[in-house]
Amino acid sequence: MASAVYVGGLSEFARVGLSLSVLPVGNFGVSRVISPEYTRLLANYAAPFAPIVESTAALRRHWMNRFAEQLTPSLSGVFEKMLPANWRGVQNLWMTEAKSIALDEGIPLMWVPRSEIVQRLVDANDARARRNIVSRRWVDISVDCEETLGSLSCRQIAADVSLALQAAVALRDGHMAAAQALSTNVLDSVLHKHFAKKDRIDITSHSNGKQLDVDVLPVRVGLTLAPVWRGYETYWPDKGDKIPYRYTRHATAHGASRRQYSRINAAISLMLVSSVLRLLDEYLPR
Repeated sequence: MASAVYVGGLSEFARVGLSLSVLPVGNFGVSRVISPEYTRLLANYAAPFAPIVESTAALRRHWMNRFAEQLTPSLSGVFEKMLPANWRGVQNLWMTEAKSIALDEGIPLMWVPRSEIVQRLVDANDARARRNIVSRRWVDISVDCEETLGSLSCRQIAADVSLALQAAVALRDGHMAAAQALSTNVLDSVLHKHFAKKDRIDITSHSNGKQLDVDVLPVRVGLTLAPVWRGYETYWPDKGDKIPYRYTRHATAHGASRRQYSRINAAISLMLVSSVLRLLDEYLPR
């Protein structure tokens, strides 16, 4: 019987890392911008020390400054560890923007693609520009996915990784439709094998009109699953729905056409399955 990521389901993820709702720093490059949320977080940490520094405003400012100086490097190190390697060095990557790109546009950012492409996606003016970047960099994306998949070692996902690697090779060799079809099927299988039914519904369902609540999940989990949710948006051909240009699992399965099968969508589907497998490699027991 296949195991879920956690016995308690997605809610258990909240116990193993900070979530988007409390992650305050948005720029993880060389220069850091301390946001109001970050200031409030520091204040919360400092609250127990308030009685010590209440005597004068000057003394309070002194201790708060000293406390912030000592705590900021520590928190920064924690935040850095929560980030995938492909985010390090990327400038002006704010969590709100990362969430929008992943959840609203369905473009994966976690672990793949490489940091240089992530930077270009962040710097792009809009969703169309980002899709054009994916379209132009599909070869590099296939290489990034192949390298990420090749680094995974969890036995529980070994068979899935093997198939995903074949999809990466297919994309790299220019077999777009084959890559998209295989990536999509592997992703679907992975969600069924390694996530509990309730969690899988939460990750993929669009029936209630609500987005996946990624804010309650740790950064790595929330931003990995966000584009998966977008990729499962509804498509009902029997209700007259037009085949979408944007990648969707349902249109890939039930609306095979040049409109849905494309270089961009093949790259996105491969990134989706690669990032989910990378997430499972980290969380599943060996």
